[in-house]
Amino acid sequence: MAYIFLFLGNYFYVEGNDGKRGDIAVLTTPTVTTGLGQSLSFYYHILTENSFTVIQSEGLSVIAQLPGGQSQLMWWRNHTSSNSWEYACVDLPNNTQLNIQFVTKRIGLDNQNIFDADVAIDDIALLLLPCSGGKPDP
Repeated sequence: MAYIFLFLGNYFYVEGNDGKRGDIAVLTTPTVTTGLGQSLSFYYHILTENSFTVIQSEGLSVIAQLPGGQSQLMWWRNHTSSNSWEYACVDLPNNTQLNIQFVTKRIGLDNQNIFDADVAIDDIALLLLPCSGGKPDP
């Protein structure tokens, strides 16, 4: 597998029981210039609901910051289907200089210990093939 960059060994995590309504966490990649048919892959885990099914987080968004200050939402999820890590892949625009942002925002109640608004990402990779090329080997 040909990777441009790959972060392995650690994951990025936003703790759900800290913070207040409106807090935003953003992880931004270095500036990259894409070629033809490239994609971004990563694993994610989102826990956003409590026993009363009140959503505490907007989930996870992947946003491309494009030249000229434009932003493009590339991907969004607000939950995982199980208590395991899920794989995601996002096709990137061709021949474009961009930064990729992973963004989550807390929308739950203030001043409460809420243990169900956690968001984590892992194994972020910029791939030299589109998402249709299949899931890469780690």
